Amino acid sequence: MKHFTSANLLLLIFISNMAFAEDFENPEKHIQHVYQEFLHDLSANEQLKSCNEWAIKDYLLTKFDIFLSTHNLLHNIGFKQTEESLSGLPDDFKNQLNTEFKKYIIQDNLNSIKSFCSATNLKTQKSNVDFTVSYVVTSVKLASKKSKRVDFFLLRGWDHWLIADIISGNDSLEERYRNKFGKTIRTEGYNGLLKQLTEINQEKIKPSLSN
Repeated sequence: MKHFTSANLLLLIFISNMAFAEDFENPEKHIQHVYQEFLHDLSANEQLKSCNEWAIKDYLLTKFDIFLSTHNLLHNIGFKQTEESLSGLPDDFKNQLNTEFKKYIIQDNLNSIKSFCSATNLKTQKSNVDFTVSYVVTSVKLASKKSKRVDFFLLRGWDHWLIADIISGNDSLEERYRNKFGKTIRTEGYNGLLKQLTEINQEKIKPSLSN
């Protein structure tokens, strides 16, 4: 009985590892996991469901790293712009930079984000997978019944895929923010970028505080 139990245990571990490997190898599944988690959180919060802006901002600040890897996005924006290594910077600085960058991205894309509060379906149209990168094309059905194409560029993390860029139409987050912040990174490094992002974010909240 002991040998039988051990054999079955080994079989279960093997099956579980196979399922994990299949999930790991399939970026489409990661996109679906992210989408389902977003839908679940929406259904559990009435303010999110109704697209309350403050609720969206608070929610995304705590969950943003599930939806987009800001570290990879910052690295790609700064690639060849500076010899400074983002990974080599102090953790406190990186955390502060990531927080300000997340605040900026959320505010900059708020109208697009709000349109997804009422999204009803996400379908994968096609995907291309390499060993460390992948590109997934999806179609999202919005409340207006119109379908919107959204593409995802992913990088392989330690145990799952990470979304490193989101492309809607001809608009790529990476290209948009490289065009906006590339000069700052080239001339002032990531310290300059943190200062610029902090100033922009503070300016954005002033109108709300005065109301």
